[in-house]
Amino acid sequence: MLLNIGYICVIYVFVACRGADKCYNRTLCEEHLNLILPAKPPFRPRQFKKCAVVGNSGDLLKTEFGEEIDSHDAVIRDNEAPVNQRYAKHVGLKRDFRLVVRGAARNMVAILKGS
Repeated sequence: MLLNIGYICVIYVFVACRGADKCYNRTLCEEHLNLILPAKPPFRPRQFKKCAVVGNSGDLLKTEFGEEIDSHDAVIRDNEAPVNQRYAKHVGLKRDFRLVVRGAARNMVAILKGS
């Protein structure tokens, strides 16, 4: 439902609801958001027929869903779980969207570099 109000609004609504008061250096937080947000909204006007939402449970390492996950039109990943060759057979490599909780905002640069 939030996606209908616009791309930037979604981000700011999320930040406002999830702890903007925890961002002690607003400029730095905004710069980091700009690092991970594409210049154009990724979900307008695009629509996806098949989406995979992938969590970060260690139980995924007991599976080999990587190819199936990557076969979806869009892959939405939750939190900071690594996405790399080491875990590819378990969770795939594709990531179109990443949901990040408030506490992980401090690690955004590391998330970009390592996963």
